[in-house]
Amino acid sequence: MADDPDSDVGKMVRQARLAHGWSQPELARRVGTTQQTIEKIELGKVRHSSFLPAIAQELGIAVAKVVRNPRANAPMIEPLPGPPLTGERELKVYAAVQGGSGALILSSEPVEYVARPEPLARVRDGYGVIVVEDSMSPEFRSGDIALVNPHLPPRTGDTCVFRHVAPDGTESACIKHLRRATEANWQVTEWNSEAGGARDFNLKRSEWQIAHVTVGNYKRR
Repeated sequence: MADDPDSDVGKMVRQARLAHGWSQPELARRVGTTQQTIEKIELGKVRHSSFLPAIAQELGIAVAKVVRNPRANAPMIEPLPGPPLTGERELKVYAAVQGGSGALILSSEPVEYVARPEPLARVRDGYGVIVVEDSMSPEFRSGDIALVNPHLPPRTGDTCVFRHVAPDGTESACIKHLRRATEANWQVTEWNSEAGGARDFNLKRSEWQIAHVTVGNYKRR
C-alpha cells in the first residue's frame, strides 16, 4: 500500500512540535485551536484544517509541505468547526470596513454581541473583530470573527491585530502574522496577497503598533 501523504503531514507536525519541546495543548494555544484538533492532525484523522498554515508557521515548516491540493479539481480546504460557545451573548464584536493598503477601519462601538467562544471564556475585556477580506485566509476568512485577547504579550509566530491612528483620529487596523520584530519594523506575513503583491512585508513601528493577539476564530458560516 502506498504511503498516505496526509499521515506524513501529521508525523511532520508531531516531530516539529516535539523538537520545540511543546505539548499538544501548548501548540494549540499558540495557534488558537484545541488540543483535540492538534491530536487529530498528528494522527492523520483530520486531513484538511484551516489551522495548518498557522501551525506550519509556528513550527517553522514550509506551508506548502502541509497544505496540499495537487489536483485542479480537488476540494477546497474546509475549516474545522469553531470552538464551542459558552455563556451569555455578551462578547463585544466590532465591525470593520476596507480601507487603503489592506487596512481596516474599525467601528468605535460594538455592532453586535455573540455568545462567548471558549478561547475567551475567562478573558476579561476580550473582543471580536469581523473580518472583511481574505488576505489571511484560510486562517481568517471574510465574514469570520477574529477572537482577540487584549492581555497576551505578542510573540514571534502570533497572528496579531496591528493598529494605526491617523492625524485626523481615524483608527485603522490590520490582522497579520508576526514573523519578527526589528527596531524599525514589524516583519509580517499574510497568507493571500493581491495579484503580484508580496506575502511578506514590513509595517513601520513608527506608524503601526501591535494592539492585541488573536487567539482563535469564530466561524459563523
